[in-house]
Amino acid sequence: MDCRSKRFVSALFVVVLAGCAQTPPPPPNDPLAYSLEKWQELKAANGNDYTYDSTFLSTFGFGSITTFEITDDQVTARSFVGFDETQTTNEEWTERGAEIGSHESGEPARTVEQVYSECGSSVLTQDRNANVVTLQFSNDVLEFCDYYSKTCADDCVIGVSIENLRFLGRPE
Repeated sequence: MDCRSKRFVSALFVVVLAGCAQTPPPPPNDPLAYSLEKWQELKAANGNDYTYDSTFLSTFGFGSITTFEITDDQVTARSFVGFDETQTTNEEWTERGAEIGSHESGEPARTVEQVYSECGSSVLTQDRNANVVTLQFSNDVLEFCDYYSKTCADDCVIGVSIENLRFLGRPE
């Protein structure tokens, strides 16, 4: 085979391989609905018992972490750790059962499905001409859904988050 024929065969081989390569699926038209579907699949495979955190961090260094424990699709515990700008804990508590919601600080008790609902109804409906809206996923599951005014300088983020999601057991 002469040099010209070898080049032709090589080019044809590259074209054939390129045609066989799998293209990634197009992005979903509704990323929140797509993510909720992926969450429901994940939950069906792992069960209705899980924990997750919701974190607030100020631009000035203070913040908090609210941890939720969900059992059989019900919030069964809500824990809170608040810290100052030196990262020293200045408030800490855990609520269980009927106590849930008795402290003013911390994020409201929500299942992951309720976080998705809050994202869709309270965050994604914001005027995008006046606000910066963020929608972020981790492994297809909602991680951050928030917004802030384009005219705000500090600590203006409003929204919901799902961080450190952990399943507590497998279905029977």
